[in-house]
Amino acid sequence: MEQTILDEMGLGDLPEERKTALLMQITESLLKRIVVRVLGELSETDRAAFEEVQETGDPEKINAFLTEKIPNYESMLQEIIAEFKTEMKDTVGALS
Repeated sequence: MEQTILDEMGLGDLPEERKTALLMQITESLLKRIVVRVLGELSETDRAAFEEVQETGDPEKINAFLTEKIPNYESMLQEIIAEFKTEMKDTVGALS
């Protein structure tokens, strides 16, 4: 998936070191967007429970919790990723 994102943005030919750094930034940015969106979808009680689950650091538990609490969680993730890709393509295009 990571290489696909870079290829879609026209950045697939970057040196490996630069790709790695860029992928870390992309991942961080996506995670922030996802957390902000998730917190907006959860009730106050569920947000507190989410924080507890998140502290476990177990991605499977986190995913299971969010899938249970947010009915459209998977489609929401796909939407966030699609929006991010579009924004990044536009940014890269503007810089070219």
